[in-house]
Amino acid sequence: MAAGSTGQITNNWFVQGPDHENHSALIAVAAEERRNTSDGLAISGNNARLAPGVPWNTVFVADWSGNRLQIGANALGSGIKPFEKR
Repeated sequence: MAAGSTGQITNNWFVQGPDHENHSALIAVAAEERRNTSDGLAISGNNARLAPGVPWNTVFVADWSGNRLQIGANALGSGIKPFEKR
C-alpha cells in the first residue's frame, strides 16, 4: 500500500523476523506517495508478533495518508505499537 489503498486487512497473521528489511512498520499506508485514497481502509482481527530474538520494536500500522482509517481490535505482541501517524 505504498501509494494508499482502500478495502480491508482482516484476519491475518503477521510475524516480523530478524531478516525483515523494514523495521519501522508491519503495515505502511501511503509511505511512498498519496496517489490513492485510504479513506475507510479497515484493519482488524489480525494477529502480529515479533519473532523470537528480534532486537527492535515496531509499529503495526504506520500512516502517511492522513485519511480516516478504521482500525479495530488486533492482537499485538510485545514490542508492537498499534498505530503511528507519520
